[in-house]
Amino acid sequence: VSMYHDHPWDFESLCVTGRVEQYRYTQHEPLSVLNDIYPLNPFTEFEIICGPGGGACSEPKHVYLYEHPLEVIAEGETYRQAADEIHTSLPVNGTVTLVERTFHENTERAHVYAEGHVGEWVSAEPRPAHPDEVVDILVYSLETFFSPVIAVEIRA
Repeated sequence: VSMYHDHPWDFESLCVTGRVEQYRYTQHEPLSVLNDIYPLNPFTEFEIICGPGGGACSEPKHVYLYEHPLEVIAEGETYRQAADEIHTSLPVNGTVTLVERTFHENTERAHVYAEGHVGEWVSAEPRPAHPDEVVDILVYSLETFFSPVIAVEIRA
C-alpha cells in the first residue's frame, strides 16, 4: 500500500469539515547537484487499472520524486488537483470533503509510487462499510463539525 499516487481525472474538492494535509510531487531524473532534495533510493512507479478487479498493468520502473511544500486545506477551503499530479493526501479523522471529478479519455488508469521494499499487490477497491465503521466515521465527523457533546449523545 502506498499513499503516493495520481488519478485518471482532474478534481475540485471542498473541505466541508476537518482538514486535509497534502504534498504534491514532481518527477525528475536524478541530478547529482541536487542530491540533498532527492531520496537516496528511488520510488517504484506502477501503472495501475483502477477499481474493482484492478491492479498493476505495467512493469515497475524507478523514478525520483521532488516533494513540494506541505499544503493545508482547512474547513471551507477548496483545492484543485490535475489528474497527473502526484500527491499524498492526509485528511485528519472526521474530515468530510465534497469532490467533483472531471474525467478524461483515460478513465481507468493511474499511477502508484512505492518507497522501499515492494511487496505483494494490495487492492484498494471499494467495499461495503461495516455498520460500526459508519458510526465511527459519523462520530468523528460530527465531533469535528459540531462539538464533542453532540457527537457523544448521537453515539449513545
